[in-house]
Amino acid sequence: MHLMPASTALATLDRQLGTQDGQGLVLVRALAQVANRYQHVIIDCPPVLGVLMVNALAACDHLIIPVQAEFLALERTGTHAEYHLP
Repeated sequence: MHLMPASTALATLDRQLGTQDGQGLVLVRALAQVANRYQHVIIDCPPVLGVLMVNALAACDHLIIPVQAEFLALERTGTHAEYHLP
């Protein structure tokens, strides 16, 4: 098992990739380079629909959305799931 910690540089990712073509496929390309080394990759994202989340959604085959057992939290879960489903 390998862990890759986040860095503060990710805080400016939206600004850095904001106008580039293919900004949502950066993680897909990076993971393709190491795909033969790992069976599973877990990507933990902040609860914000930004560039990092879009990259994670584009790169994933499965999605786990942890939520609080409250009405509004459950209501938003549907929004995220609809965004990810083809």
